[in-house]
Amino acid sequence: MLQDKKGYLWFGSYMGLDKYDGYSVKTYKMDPFDPTSLIHNFVSALYEDKDGLIWIGTAESGISRFDPTTEKFTNFQPTQLKNSFVPEFRSVSVINSDNEELLWIANWGGELRRFNKKTGKFLASYEIEPPSIKGNNSSSDFAILSSFKDKSGTLWFGGKTGLHQLILTPEKNGAPNKVSFKHFHHDSFNPSSLSHNYVTSIYQDHTGVLWIGTDGGGLNRMDPKTGAFTHLQHDPQNSFSLSNNFIGLSSIAEDLAGNLWVATQNGLNRFDRKQSRFTHYYHDTTDPSSLSTNLLSYLFLDRSGILWIGSNSSGINKLDPHQKPFKLLRINQYLPNSLSNNLVTSICEDKEGVLWIGTQKDGLNAFDNKTGKFTQYRHDPNNPQSISSNNVQPLLVDQSGILWIASSGMLSQFNPKTGKSNPIIKGLDYVITLYEDPHGIIWIGTKNGIKGFDPVTRKIIHHYGHDPKNSQGLSDYEVYTILKDKKGDLWAGHGSVGVSRLDAKTGKFKHYLPNRLDTTSLSSSIVFSIYEDSRGNLWFATLGGGLCKFNFEQENFTTYTEKHGLGNNTVFSILEDEGGNLWLGTGKGLSRFSPTQKTFINYDYSDGLQGNVFSIGAAFKGKDGTLYFGGTNGLSYFQPSSIKPNNYLPPIVISQIKVFNKPLVGKLPKRDIELKYRENFFSFEYAALNYTNSQKNQYAYKLEGVNSDWVYSGSQRFASYTNIDPGTYIFRVKGSNNDGVWNEKGTFIRIIIHPPWWRTRLAYGFYFLCFLVGMFALDRFQRRRIVQRERNKARKRELEQAHEIERAYHELKQTQQQLIQKEKMASLGELTAGIAHEIQNPLNFVNNFSEVSTELVEELKEGPFLNLPFSEKKEAEVILNDLEQNLEKIQHHGKRADSIVKSMLQHSRASSGEKQLTDINAIAEEYLRLSYQGVRAKYKDFNASLITELYSTIGKVEVVPQDLGRVLLNVYNNAFYATQQKKTQLNGQYQPEVKVSTCNHDGKVEIRVRDNGTGIPENFKHKIFQPFFTTKPTGQGTGLGLSLSYDIITNVHNGELKVETELGAFTEFIIILPLATKTIIG
Repeated sequence: MLQDKKGYLWFGSYMGLDKYDGYSVKTYKMDPFDPTSLIHNFVSALYEDKDGLIWIGTAESGISRFDPTTEKFTNFQPTQLKNSFVPEFRSVSVINSDNEELLWIANWGGELRRFNKKTGKFLASYEIEPPSIKGNNSSSDFAILSSFKDKSGTLWFGGKTGLHQLILTPEKNGAPNKVSFKHFHHDSFNPSSLSHNYVTSIYQDHTGVLWIGTDGGGLNRMDPKTGAFTHLQHDPQNSFSLSNNFIGLSSIAEDLAGNLWVATQNGLNRFDRKQSRFTHYYHDTTDPSSLSTNLLSYLFLDRSGILWIGSNSSGINKLDPHQKPFKLLRINQYLPNSLSNNLVTSICEDKEGVLWIGTQKDGLNAFDNKTGKFTQYRHDPNNPQSISSNNVQPLLVDQSGILWIASSGMLSQFNPKTGKSNPIIKGLDYVITLYEDPHGIIWIGTKNGIKGFDPVTRKIIHHYGHDPKNSQGLSDYEVYTILKDKKGDLWAGHGSVGVSRLDAKTGKFKHYLPNRLDTTSLSSSIVFSIYEDSRGNLWFATLGGGLCKFNFEQENFTTYTEKHGLGNNTVFSILEDEGGNLWLGTGKGLSRFSPTQKTFINYDYSDGLQGNVFSIGAAFKGKDGTLYFGGTNGLSYFQPSSIKPNNYLPPIVISQIKVFNKPLVGKLPKRDIELKYRENFFSFEYAALNYTNSQKNQYAYKLEGVNSDWVYSGSQRFASYTNIDPGTYIFRVKGSNNDGVWNEKGTFIRIIIHPPWWRTRLAYGFYFLCFLVGMFALDRFQRRRIVQRERNKARKRELEQAHEIERAYHELKQTQQQLIQKEKMASLGELTAGIAHEIQNPLNFVNNFSEVSTELVEELKEGPFLNLPFSEKKEAEVILNDLEQNLEKIQHHGKRADSIVKSMLQHSRASSGEKQLTDINAIAEEYLRLSYQGVRAKYKDFNASLITELYSTIGKVEVVPQDLGRVLLNVYNNAFYATQQKKTQLNGQYQPEVKVSTCNHDGKVEIRVRDNGTGIPENFKHKIFQPFFTTKPTGQGTGLGLSLSYDIITNVHNGELKVETELGAFTEFIIILPLATKTIIG
C-alpha cells in the first residue's frame, strides 16, 4: 500500500491494483491482449519515485511502471536465458531506490537487482548472502521480504537471513558504485544481536531509531550508534508485553503523536516508549467497531494520520484519530444485559451517577457508568410494585433524589435499591413531559394541559387547561415542554398552537404564534423543547421551523434554520455544554451551535451517532458535563470538550475530465487541456483526498471567464459547462474536510478551446486584407456608380416599360391558351355530344330488341320446345341456352355502352345550375353518408371508419351544389372502392378508413378526401383526369368520372383538383375552391 504525491491511496492485491479517493475504487488489471496494461494481477510490491511514477512488482516476471498522466503501464522484463522456459526474476517482493534514483528490486527467490529507470534496463544482480552460506538450500530460504530507506538515504533489506545494510562506495572515472553489504544476524550467544533471522518489517521512527519486526522473534529496537538490539517480545506473564512474536510484512508504523504501532498475528499493539508498555487491540465479536480479525499482515499511516491495517482474509481496517469520540448505548445481541430497546424516550441521572433510560415497549434501564453494566426493569402484570408500563415516557430525578416515572396515565416514585414502583397520582391524561421548577414543584405536561404537583403534600396545586373561550388561558391542549425562566414566568410549548407564557405577576397567559408574513414571529406552531441557557436566553426547538431565540426586550424571535447552517429544521431537544455552545438533537443528527459566532457544526450517523433522528425531549446533561441524546437507534453520549475538529488540510485533485459526457481517453488532467471549438460541452470530477468521513467533504468551484464568483456545491463532486465560446479559461476547485476545514488554495486546470479556422489570427489577417481590397474596390465602384447613375435611371425606365410589355404579353398568351383549351373542350364536347346522339338511337334499338329476343327465348322454352321429340330436344336446348347467354351479354354491354353515352353527354353538357351560397361542411358530410350507404348496399359485409374534421370557420361558399355534390360523390365512391379492394386483397386483415376534412387556407377552401386503400401507381398519376382513363377492371368503370369532376372544379368553379398518393398506403384528393365575395362565415 502507498499514498502518492497527490494524496491517492493505492492498494495491491492478487486481484490487481486499486486506486482509492475516499469515495470509490478504480481497479487496474492485466489485459492479456493489451501490452500497456498491468503485467500481472498479483501485485506484491509498490513504490512511487520522485517523478510521481508508480512502480509495481508482481508474481510474474519483471515490473510495471504506471504513468498517472496517461494511465498506461510500461512493462520491463530482464533478458530471458537461452533454453529456459521459466520467466526470469519472478515474485517481486520489494522495490526501493537509492540516492541516485536507481531502483533496487528484490524477490522471494533471494535475488536483488538494480534497475536503471532512464534506460529501462535491468543491471547487475547481487547476492546478499555469499554462495558459501547458501549451499544447496532452496532459493526461497533466502527470500528478501522487506526494505526501508532511512533518513540518510541508506537502504536496508530484511528477509529469511536477517537484516542487511546496503553500502555503496563511489568509484573513480564515473564507474558504478561498488556494492557491499553489512549483515546483522541472530546470535544465540549474544543477547544484543537480532532476536530472529526472519526479518519481516523495517521502520525508522522520528528519533532515528530503527525498529525491526521478525516472524517469531518479536520486535527489535536497534541503537543507531552501537548497532545493538533490544528485544521486545511476548511474555505470557506480562499483560503489557507484545501480544505476539509473529510480526507481519511492513507491519510497523509511527502515528502523528509519536506512538509506535505493531501488527502481529494476534492483534494490534500500540507501544508507549515512555512507560515501555504495549496496549493491545483485538477482534471482539460483541463490538462491531473492533478489528475484523486478529491475524494482521500490514500497517500503513497516511498523511492525515489514519492508520490502515491490512489482513490476509478479512479486508482492511481503518483506525482514524479524527473520528469523533461519540459513545453509544444500544441493544447488543452478544451481551445479556445491554439496552433493552433502541428507541430511547427519556434520560436522567441520579445522585449516584447512575443513568436512567426510558424506552418504548421495553421498560426502564439503569446504566452504571463505572461498571458499564445495565439493569432492566419491566412491567410485570403479577407484580403491582413493578413499573406500570413498558412504555416509559418522561423521567425525572427531583432535588431530593427521588426518581419519578410517568407512564400509563400515572406518576410513580421508583426506588432504585428495591426496584419497586409506587404510584402517587393515577388517572392522569397521557403524560408527555415532567419538569421541576426551582421551588421543587413538579410540572406535568399532558395531552390535556398542565398540572402542578407538590411532592411534599402529594397534591395537585395548579391546573391549567385549554378553554377555546378563554383567550388568556393555555392556547392548546397538548403540552410538549415546560420551563420556568429566571423571571418566574412559566412557559409551555404546544403540539399545534405555538407557545404559552404564564406571567407570574398577572397570572394570565400570553400566546406566541407563527406568522409567515412576520420573520420575527415564532417559526412553527409545534414546539418540542424550551431551554434557558447560562446567559438567561430562551431557546425553542420546533418542528420544521428550526431553532428560535426569544428577545425579551422586543418580545419577538430570531430564527436559525438550514439556511444558516443548521443540520435540519426539525429540532427535538436542546442542551448547553460548559463552553456555552448549544447542542441540538435534530431530524438529521446533532448540531453544535455557537451563540456568539452564530455558526453551526453538524454531526450525523457517519460520525458515530446512534442514527440521524433523535427523540423528543430525550436529552440530558450529566453532572460531569457529559451530554446524552436518545434517538430511534440507541443513545449517544460524549464529552463536548473531546469533540475536536479534524484540522487536516486535504489535497484537492481533479480526477477526471469529460467532453460530451465521455472521459478523455487514456489521460488524467494536466495543467493545460486543449480542446477543439466543437468540444465546448465538458465537465469536471474532483475530490478532496480526506479519508475521514469523506461524504461530508464540501466543495466550491468556478470557471474563470464564466463564473464571477465561487459556486458552492456542497458534497457534489462534479461541475458541468455547456456551449462555452473559444478562449482560455481556468477551472478552479477548492474543498474542505469533514469538519469544514477548507483548502482555500485548491487546484486548477487551464482549458484552452481553440477557435474554428475562420476565427484564427491568420483568418483575421486575411479578413483585414480583404477589407483593404474591398475598400479599394468600393472606391472604384463608387466612382463608376456616379458616372453611370443617370444611365441606370434611363435604363430603369426602359426596363420598366419592357416589363410592362412583357407582362401584358404573358397575360395575353395565358388568356389565349385558356381560350384554346376551352375551345378544345367545347369542340370535344360537341363532338362527344354528336357521337353520343348518333350512337344513342341504334344503341336503344339493340338494347330493346335484345330484351324482346330474351322474352321470345323464354316463350319458346315454355311452348314449342316442350313439344319437340326427345331426340331433338337435347340439341335444341343447347342452342337455346347459347342464344340466351348471347342475349345476356348483348344486354350487359349495351347497358355499359348506354352508361358511357350518358357520361359523354353529361361531360359535354354545360352546367345549367346556378351558383348558390352553400354550406360546404353540410354537403361534404351529406354525400359522404350517401356514398357509404350505396357501397354498403352493394357489398353487404363492407364496413369502414368514417372520420370527419370539418371546421366551422369555413362557413358558406358560392358554388353549384349539384355539380359539387357530383364531384364529391365520384371521389367518395373511388375511395370506398379502393379500400374495399384492399380489404379483399388482405383477406379482411385490414380496417378501411376514409377521412374528410375541410379548412380555410390562403383565402381558399380546401376539401380533402383521404383513404387508406390501394393507392395509385406513380406512372398512372398524371393520367387519371384524362377522359376514358380508368384503373378499374373492364366493365367496372367508364373513365369519365374524374374527368368530369376535374371539368366541374376547374371550369365551372375556377378551382383546382389535385391528388396525392402512395401505392399500397393511401390516396388523397384535394379540392380547392376560391372564396367568393359572398362567402358567409359563421
